[in-house]
Amino acid sequence: MDDGVRTRELVEAFIRDLDERGHRAYLSYARDLAHDLAEAVELETGDARFLALAEARDKARSLRHSVVSDQRRAAKAENAARTDLEFVSDASPWIGQERLTQAQDESYATRRNYAAHASASTHLRKIIRSIGRDLAREAAAARAGGTPRAVTASRRLIELSLRLAVQDPAPRRRDHWTKLHKLGPHPNRAQLRYAVVVLLREFGSLP
Repeated sequence: MDDGVRTRELVEAFIRDLDERGHRAYLSYARDLAHDLAEAVELETGDARFLALAEARDKARSLRHSVVSDQRRAAKAENAARTDLEFVSDASPWIGQERLTQAQDESYATRRNYAAHASASTHLRKIIRSIGRDLAREAAAARAGGTPRAVTASRRLIELSLRLAVQDPAPRRRDHWTKLHKLGPHPNRAQLRYAVVVLLREFGSLP
């Protein structure tokens, strides 16, 4: 097991890219993510580490959602600036060099801003996938350690339900896990029934 080495390398590359591009709006969030992953790796393999990694993935997904939203706005600004530059370039003999220079600068700035958002989105997509692989390894270790299949399947269903939920998933995940544990390791049908009900409830809440 690589203990999340690949994931931490990806986060470090993300931080470097943000710093090199001067795109510091997300730096504190990226450093928080690196800190959370480092803490997760320090935990022994088991439920605590799985939960810590899952919460780090929640944070990465939330950040990517913000980045993608900002990227869409950056794309609109870049398109508007490019259109304006095309117009000004054609009209420059009449409106002057100063206005052309202004349009060129704006086009360059918006293009650079869009590229920074696109790069951040790509980094985060890789990080999220890598954390997913870390979680898969933790799940495999849990099965090898004797975790019942019903518990493993129930947790997968709960993860699916959390993808549909609007609220912060971390406390909801811990609450669902607590309820699963209270059902005990043996009543398999009760655990699966509970997880299915949670999933159906989230489906039912969709608009």
